[in-house]
Amino acid sequence: MFISSNFKHVLNYEKKTNWLFIVFLSFFFFQCNEKKQSGNNSGLEEQEVNNIDIENKKVREEARKLQFSDTDFLKTKQPMSDDAIAPYDYQTGLVGDKAYNQIVYIKGVERAQRHLTVQNNQLVLNFQSGAEINIAEDLFEYIVDLFNDWNKWVEEGRFEIVKNDKGYYDLSPVKQEGKL
Repeated sequence: MFISSNFKHVLNYEKKTNWLFIVFLSFFFFQCNEKKQSGNNSGLEEQEVNNIDIENKKVREEARKLQFSDTDFLKTKQPMSDDAIAPYDYQTGLVGDKAYNQIVYIKGVERAQRHLTVQNNQLVLNFQSGAEINIAEDLFEYIVDLFNDWNKWVEEGRFEIVKNDKGYYDLSPVKQEGKL
């Protein structure tokens, strides 16, 4: 009787071991299959990323070719905001209209800089609306906010007002001792 009960115990142990082994193998094969599938997906994802890179380069090149005269009305293709001039759409990875918006923004800032003066170590914009320099009002407000930030940075001593190579007022970082 003692031998047969031990034998039953061994059989139960083997059944449990076999069952655990089968479970382990199923997980192992599942993981191998997932890796194989994700490997296929990464190939698709890599192709998609390449397509996005190609599209973004094309859009940026087209934007760099844009030429605006002083008589051209400047308006971004979406309401002016940080998102409108972001490097790319953070959800899709595409640049889209953002490259165009960036060029319009830079041209708008340059146009506005021509009308800056300095009073009491602060930059003063010598017009009241975007229409006065032929830019959209949302772009004008965004640029006004930029100049307000510039003035704050000058007050804080982080930047100083200088004239750039075009003769317009601009900012230059103040070198602080002990900082690189």
